[in-house]
Amino acid sequence: MTKVKALSVLITGLVLAASVSLAQTVSPSATSSAPVVKPERPPIIVQIGPAGNALIRGTVTSVGPDSLTVKSWGGNWTVKIDTNTKLLPNGLTLNQIKAGDLVGLNGKVNSDESLTVHATLIHDWTEKKIIKEEIKQNIKEVREIKKETTPRINILTVGSIDRTNNTITATMNGQTITVKIDNAKLIDRNWKTITLDKIQPNDTIRVYGILSGNTLEAYVIRDISIPR
Repeated sequence: MTKVKALSVLITGLVLAASVSLAQTVSPSATSSAPVVKPERPPIIVQIGPAGNALIRGTVTSVGPDSLTVKSWGGNWTVKIDTNTKLLPNGLTLNQIKAGDLVGLNGKVNSDESLTVHATLIHDWTEKKIIKEEIKQNIKEVREIKKETTPRINILTVGSIDRTNNTITATMNGQTITVKIDNAKLIDRNWKTITLDKIQPNDTIRVYGILSGNTLEAYVIRDISIPR
């Protein structure tokens, strides 16, 4: 029996044992009229097919330069990552994944590697929740800014970015505008926080701010060309 098949049998046995235990815990007695309470779906799972295709969900315990360690059924799994591994939510990078995050992943296991999976997709469910809360907060802050300062919404096309002086040179209706971004909040089309290096020439930006001559004092810059 190969290691993959043996591991698959072991994991299946563990899952079945856990299922029986849960069923015994929540099943009412023959004379009880109390309603049956369904157990919550367990946060960890390991499924491995005959060809070595794996579906794993567990908790990150450590993050390396090109791998994760994920605790799930069977122990600590080494999750290898390469340039073909897709990370979700969109825009997620490896350095954003942290110990304690709940992740789900698809990948491939080999018979000559123990508790190792070569990931094709990793979905960080914890990061997704954080981003959702961040977006809600950004929308709230922009609404407060608009209420308190009544800035005008200006739609511009980015020409160049001066990261030293924190300014953007852009055009609006054929006019060249200098956008000052010292204290501006930067967000993308989906209201997610971004950094200045994400804004690129030819991007379309919506700027909440006060225009005076050719200078626009920005409170919020929303790059609607991101995500690309």
